Amino acid sequence: MSQDSMTAKTCAFSRAYHTRFEGGLVFRDEAAEALLGQEAFEAQAAALAGGVGFFLPGFQGSQEEGLRRIVDGFLAPSVLGRSAFAEAALSREVDLGCRQYVIFGAGYDTFAWRKAVPSLTVFELDEPDTAAVKQQKLEEAGLAMLTPCRAVPCDLAASSWPEKLMEEGFSAERKSFAGLLGLVYYLTPEAFDALLGRIAPLWCPGSALVLDYPRIEKDSDTGASALNRRLAAGAGEAMKAAYTEREMAALLEKHGFLIYEALDDKAMTERFFKDYNAASPAFPMRAPAGVGYLLAVRRESRP
Repeated sequence: MSQDSMTAKTCAFSRAYHTRFEGGLVFRDEAAEALLGQEAFEAQAAALAGGVGFFLPGFQGSQEEGLRRIVDGFLAPSVLGRSAFAEAALSREVDLGCRQYVIFGAGYDTFAWRKAVPSLTVFELDEPDTAAVKQQKLEEAGLAMLTPCRAVPCDLAASSWPEKLMEEGFSAERKSFAGLLGLVYYLTPEAFDALLGRIAPLWCPGSALVLDYPRIEKDSDTGASALNRRLAAGAGEAMKAAYTEREMAALLEKHGFLIYEALDDKAMTERFFKDYNAASPAFPMRAPAGVGYLLAVRRESRP
């Protein structure tokens, strides 16, 4: 992730916009707009509204309507859905004794500034430049941390990040939860395999991880998913892999994780977007096709 990652900013903007303007929220993030800053929020809104022709060729409505259709139709669904899925799973795991939440490629995640969970320690792993920019933004926003959080600047492609994580107080003996959201898309299969290989020894039995991934299935290449790939490539963060659910299950099992829950776009839409669609019928939203969501748990005996 680059120093000023467009992907991180767009994710935060989508969460902030949804929280500010919409009803029946899929996911509430009261800290995202503060973290971005008012000026950056308004600048991104104007830039997106000005690009309505790219997203919606021939669109004739107002600028406000165009912006909402861009956010709801293209940018927000994947961000909101995976966040809602992950934090619902995390809440259950905390009830079952999870005490460590490790966010891989944290970007502008705001969990520690939204949720008061004193028993949980959050570790945010990201590139040093990104972590530094985020820390500056947090200080400028005056956001008060509600849950203990420790930044771990590192390169996730390197073999040294587990050591850095341990240096920040992570314990391999404590039940943990890993969030790999919006990350698998940008890793080659070899890099993803290596990342799981470094996670596995640190996750004691009963620990869990949650991820979203580009899912291969017939007729899954919708306009929205294709556009998201073009946007990522334009930001210098091109998507590099896709998997069938069977391939993903085999890769996770190789590293000692068994799938506990798997959702496709239809199940995600029914579970997490139903209330929003009832409250906002003029602007329907659904989880993007061609994306899978998994919760996997570390098995009792290690391979």
